[in-house]
Amino acid sequence: MRIPATCVLTLAFCAAACGPRDAGGGAARADSAGAGVDSAGAGADSAGAGADSAVVVRELTLGDRGCYLQVEAGGVRREEIGAMELCERADLVGRTVRLGRAPAAVLAMSCQGDPECAESDTVMLVHRVEVVP
Repeated sequence: MRIPATCVLTLAFCAAACGPRDAGGGAARADSAGAGVDSAGAGADSAGAGADSAVVVRELTLGDRGCYLQVEAGGVRREEIGAMELCERADLVGRTVRLGRAPAAVLAMSCQGDPECAESDTVMLVHRVEVVP
C-alpha cells in the first residue's frame, strides 16, 4: 500500500518544523557498506516515527523522487523516501535497521517525474541506514 504523496509531504514538513530529536549527535556507527550513505553520523537526523527505533526493511523501490523504503515496525508498515543510492542496497531487505533522516530537496510532485523540471520539494530524506546486529 502506497501512502499518498500529499500525506508524506505534509508529515515531512510537520516533522521538519518540530526540529531535530537526535540531539546526541548520532554517536552510533553507520553501516559502512552503504553506497552513498552518510557515514558521518552527524546530528542532522531529525524527527519522525522510527528515527530512534528499529524497523525492518520489507521492500526497496526506485522512484522519480528517491528510493521508496517499505518498512515495518510493530506489525505496522509505512513508506519512507530515501536517497536514490539506497535502492542499490538489496542486502537491506529483511534486515532490522535504524534510519537517519535530514531535510533534502527532491524532484517536486508537480514535475510529474520530468527530470528536466527545475522545481523541488523539501522532504525528510533517509540518508543513513545502520544495520542493527
